[in-house]
Amino acid sequence: MEQARAKPATELSSYECVLQGYQASAAQSAAEPMRRARACLEATVKRDPTYAEAWAILTRVLYLQRTWGTGLDDGDKREVLVPIPRIMEAGSRAVELAPENAAAHFALFFAYAATCQRERMRIEADRVLAINPNDASALGLVRN
Repeated sequence: MEQARAKPATELSSYECVLQGYQASAAQSAAEPMRRARACLEATVKRDPTYAEAWAILTRVLYLQRTWGTGLDDGDKREVLVPIPRIMEAGSRAVELAPENAAAHFALFFAYAATCQRERMRIEADRVLAINPNDASALGLVRN
C-alpha cells in the first residue's frame, strides 16, 4: 500500500486501484484518499470494464461520497453529489459480472441503501452471507 500511495494515480494498476478503494472506504473521513480512489477506480472500469471487484469497490466509494460528501468539492455539495443512477449502475454491474461474489452483492446492498430500498438491501445482505457467512462487514451491518 505504501508503494501504491507513492505512485501518481495515473500509474496505478487496476489491482492497486481496488486496494486504494478499500482503504479509502475504510477511512471514510479522509477526503484526498477518497478522491484519489474514485478517480483511479473510474479509470479502471473504463480501462477494464469486466473487473467486477473494481465495480464493487467503486460502488462503495460512490455511496460514501453521496452519503458523507467525503472528497467532494467544498462548494455546495448538493450540486456535486454522486448521482444515484451511477451508484446503481456500478453495483448492478458488479453483480452482473460476478454473481457469486460476496463483495459484488455487498456493493449492490449499498446501491439499494442509496435508494432507501430496505427489502432489496435485506435480499442482498442475505446473498452476501449465503456466499460468505463470515463476512464481518455484512454481519455488522445487517445483524444489528
